[in-house]
Amino acid sequence: MLWLSLAAGLAWGEPIGLPQTTGVRSSPTFSPGGQYLLVGAGTPLAASWNLWDVPAGKLVQAIAAPKEAETYGVETAAASFSGDGKTQAVVFVYDKLRKVRAQVWRDGKIVYEHVGTNWSPDIEIALSPDASLVLLRGWNLGGATKGRTGDTRVVSLLEPKQTRLVEQSFRGWTVDSKMLVSDGDKAFKVEPLSGAVLEQIPSKGRERQTWGKMGWPVLGGTDLTIRYEKRMGKGRADLVYQSNGKVLASWPQLYGYSLDPRGNFIAAVTKEGVVLIDLKASAAAGTLRTL
Repeated sequence: MLWLSLAAGLAWGEPIGLPQTTGVRSSPTFSPGGQYLLVGAGTPLAASWNLWDVPAGKLVQAIAAPKEAETYGVETAAASFSGDGKTQAVVFVYDKLRKVRAQVWRDGKIVYEHVGTNWSPDIEIALSPDASLVLLRGWNLGGATKGRTGDTRVVSLLEPKQTRLVEQSFRGWTVDSKMLVSDGDKAFKVEPLSGAVLEQIPSKGRERQTWGKMGWPVLGGTDLTIRYEKRMGKGRADLVYQSNGKVLASWPQLYGYSLDPRGNFIAAVTKEGVVLIDLKASAAAGTLRTL
């Protein structure tokens, strides 16, 4: 696969892989195959989710925040893809009441939308691999569950009125678009809309994050990590070796980053654009290597 690096540069010297302007905290998300990337862009008063074709270096679509969000500012809070990357789900958070707007897009058109009120910072949206279902977690979705904190609900995109409140902890989707949930120390594969248990599966618990010597998460099986001086997007960020503290790259502000599905590179969201960093090549060379 050919990865293109566009002829642009940061003041700090790293070439930009995907040029865009960013001034909002972002939760960049790769499609399962790594071809597409959803990443927050713009400013708090004019934000969007940008959909990039990463190998081509092409902006496919800019999903703008709701007009009403421009008064109070907006966050690009969460995103997800279907298995083939052709259906996208995004979440915007805005307003004094912390409204949450979830949207599902396919072929440049909205196929599902829901507005709720944020009760939790742990917001999640997760499309099933076949794009027939979407899971919403972390905000008040209204209706019978109004006022509850941290609701988790699965919604059919084929029949939007079909929904189910999920009482167990959501652990992910199976390749055949069934749900994996856990209840205590037990894990199950269940039918998403009925909740019928299909089988009990060995519970391995949550995947544990691997931490390096400095106490920061490791990236792509290397000794490298991204260390924030302050909160994301609020201060200097460094790409460093955890074993010796050597700095390979620094940014005055970093608004988020995402590891590609194969663990080979990260997309680091800077003010001027998204930098695509080859982790293993950088770790081996001792200098920053971009794609």
